[in-house]
Amino acid sequence: MILVTGAGGKTGKAVLKALVARGAPVRAFVRTSAHHTALQAIGVHDVKVGEMDDPHAWSQAVRGTSAVYHICPNMSPHELPFAKAIVVAAATHGITRFVYHSVLHPQIEAMPHHWAKLRVEEMLFGSGLMSPSCSPPPTCRTRSPNGTA
Repeated sequence: MILVTGAGGKTGKAVLKALVARGAPVRAFVRTSAHHTALQAIGVHDVKVGEMDDPHAWSQAVRGTSAVYHICPNMSPHELPFAKAIVVAAATHGITRFVYHSVLHPQIEAMPHHWAKLRVEEMLFGSGLMSPSCSPPPTCRTRSPNGTA
């Protein structure tokens, strides 16, 4: 089972939808139960609710999974502590496959939210987890043949 964090957001839902379409067993981690209906509509039936700074919530979320796809809330000032908390939970439960949803060019120090993502990537390198970082471009659009979005 793959745990997707930040599952209530647009990127989390897109990742879950793609995984469900491929038949992968998934679990969603969200901050509020208000997301249940939307997640069930895309085929997600295992939803854990909790805060990203709650070690107990992370422990409950990762228990029984084999991989984590971690998406921190957009521009969160708590990027590093949230990531540290889930990495500890993942390591405690023996999860070694961890994908971190980063940004393109995290090394840009003038953009604090990018810089925080770089700090997380550095922490992951030393964590012992198999942890690729996804660095998608900030805007990806599918265009129709006539050039419209």
